[in-house]
Amino acid sequence: MSIGRDLSDDRQGSAIPISSPQGRTINNKVRNYMKIAIGTTSELKIRACEVALKKFDIDNELISIKTESGVADQPFGFGDIVIGARNRATQALNNVENAELGIGIENGLIQIEEIDQWFDLPCICISRRDGGERIAFGAGYNIPFELIERIKNENTELGKIIQEFDSSAEKDPIGYFSGGKLKREEIIAQAIECALTKIGGEKDQ
Repeated sequence: MSIGRDLSDDRQGSAIPISSPQGRTINNKVRNYMKIAIGTTSELKIRACEVALKKFDIDNELISIKTESGVADQPFGFGDIVIGARNRATQALNNVENAELGIGIENGLIQIEEIDQWFDLPCICISRRDGGERIAFGAGYNIPFELIERIKNENTELGKIIQEFDSSAEKDPIGYFSGGKLKREEIIAQAIECALTKIGGEKDQ
């Protein structure tokens, strides 16, 4: 259940409550909610996280906090997106009191050299207080080579270029390329769901 929030305060470390806790009775047992920190103030990514948590029936208080990725604004390669997602998850977890999980999301451009093509895809990192973490990736979609060249030459981001093409776009390249049939929010939600598959179960390394 969403509550009112002010996303205008983008100072790093400022926490914004996104979802209020709910108690649910399942098999005659009341499940306690989890306090979860997400390292972004992006409405799109917050919505994706809410969808994933709801699908996994996780009662939660979701706190949004601005974080720094520690990598370039437009990451290239699996290494960068893993580092970026991990940094955001760790910062979120460490800066939200009593949070049990920290969630970091980082999109980046990945080159598959065997076919000489580029893909945009998200990496998700979920960190726990006990030091465990889960890494997962979302579906990748092909990015035209001319856009890759422009991103490199102009030192800009894919999302910003897409917004030039469509001012109403929410930094959603796949939404633009698919004519609205696919949404970045859906891809990120599915990636978060993949990362959630063992959270709360057996210990992760």
